[in-house]
Amino acid sequence: MRRKVKPLNLTSFTFDSFLREQRGDLNSASQLDLRDVGFITPSALVLLAVECRSRTVRTGSPVRLVLPEGDVLSYLLRAGLLSCLDGTIDPVPPVNRLQLMLSQLRHGSNPMLLELSVFRDASSIPALLETIWWALHHRLKYRKLEAFDFCIALSEICQNVVQHNDSKVSGFIAMQVYRSKGQRFLEMAVGDDGVGLRDSLSRNPSHQDIVSDLNAIRLALRQGISEFDDRTRGNGLPLLTHLIFKHAGSITVRSGRGKLYVRADQKKVSAWSVPSLTGVQAVMSLPTKGG
Repeated sequence: MRRKVKPLNLTSFTFDSFLREQRGDLNSASQLDLRDVGFITPSALVLLAVECRSRTVRTGSPVRLVLPEGDVLSYLLRAGLLSCLDGTIDPVPPVNRLQLMLSQLRHGSNPMLLELSVFRDASSIPALLETIWWALHHRLKYRKLEAFDFCIALSEICQNVVQHNDSKVSGFIAMQVYRSKGQRFLEMAVGDDGVGLRDSLSRNPSHQDIVSDLNAIRLALRQGISEFDDRTRGNGLPLLTHLIFKHAGSITVRSGRGKLYVRADQKKVSAWSVPSLTGVQAVMSLPTKGG
């Protein structure tokens, strides 16, 4: 019998300790156990998808994903985790195919939710960002151009996934609008299982002396820094960070073993060394402009 533990809220902050614990398990090469998860955010969905994808690429076999029960399993189905990772994971216990199909039929029906979605080329990106634009403008009361600015920055980050990696790399994106204490806020996340910022930037002779993943993140937040010797490139993360400060939100950028968190309303910047994860992941939280 399993020991009962307090349900885990799996977020971009708790994911690191979750990952550390899961990799320390004897089955760490082949299994991820979600049975203690009581709540999961879009950012955690993206990070979990990257971990599953990178393990499958590394081992050549699907990850054994031990599923929770009840409402959390229903949410994972509704949020698209299982359908998005079809072929990458081996769900335990197996999910009824009819149940999975019914959850897929609901995809796109809730404008407050962008289900976990995968992209490997630029063609699918505009439709995904349209959902985020709608939520920012119609639910969080951002002006049309303000919401559009965020989508431009997100589009560049998504394009980077395609441009800086080979065609086998997957990009993931998810978003949800929440209500807390009478106010709405939005969390969105985008990530990939590619080479990561340090390796990507080091392709540019000007940045070959990057000493750590955290150093690479800090460098990538500067305007015009990219693997290309072109000052018009490398604007996605700097623009996104600028908009986060402008609208009193927060952003977390994670790559390799580095993680940097900026909370604009508190003028707070924190950095950590975290368990290594392939690729680049960015998490944004934005407050409402109205009730």
